[in-house]
Amino acid sequence: MRSFSKKLVVLILSIITVIFCCFSHALSEPPSPPIGWIAPSVDNDYVPSFFQNMPLSAPNQETITPPPRRIQLALARICVSESGFQVRTNDCTLIYHALRTRSRTGEITIGIMRAYSGRSFDTERTDNHRWIPHLNHNFSEPRGWRETVTIPWSARRPGFQAVYEHVGTLLRTRPDNPCSMRIDHWGARGFRRNLHLSNGWRLISCGETLNDFWSLPEIEDAPVIEETDTDLRVADSSM
Repeated sequence: MRSFSKKLVVLILSIITVIFCCFSHALSEPPSPPIGWIAPSVDNDYVPSFFQNMPLSAPNQETITPPPRRIQLALARICVSESGFQVRTNDCTLIYHALRTRSRTGEITIGIMRAYSGRSFDTERTDNHRWIPHLNHNFSEPRGWRETVTIPWSARRPGFQAVYEHVGTLLRTRPDNPCSMRIDHWGARGFRRNLHLSNGWRLISCGETLNDFWSLPEIEDAPVIEETDTDLRVADSSM
């Protein structure tokens, strides 16, 4: 009798164990879909907006705010006109800041660049620098180069690429003014220097430059610059 009781207890425990294991397995597995069931397609409507707007990788300024090509090209032409095919000196950077200072919007516009350096836009000029308005974003030889310059364009192409890329970096990253005072104006080294100094203009010393850069006592005293975005005529091959 005692032996039979033990066997009965063992059998009951075995049955309970089997039931418990089956129940646990059922809880851990999702129910199987019915035959013929097709999963619904998922599109952005099912994704919370904050996930939709998340970038796939950490963004950088180069991909977020690419500069307009015509602005980049126009400023690169001005930098070449004012300081040549190089970015070793600070001229191009300081010209960028001077133009931003004088622009009504604080941005680099075609209007403010034309106002300050109109000849860089003049496709009809006939002087020895008439190739400047024809510098282009393809870095091919500009019209008028062979007629006025003895150095082959291939020797200057890398320099123009460097200036163009430097300008693009300035426009994308919008760096702070590296100088100790506001940059209001620039001109050829020594040009009217004594006159400007006598009028209270302050000559800026801010690294190596080929030009003179100036800070005016009051921005209201600066020469009036007519800024307009009308007549945006440029060389057709460059834009």
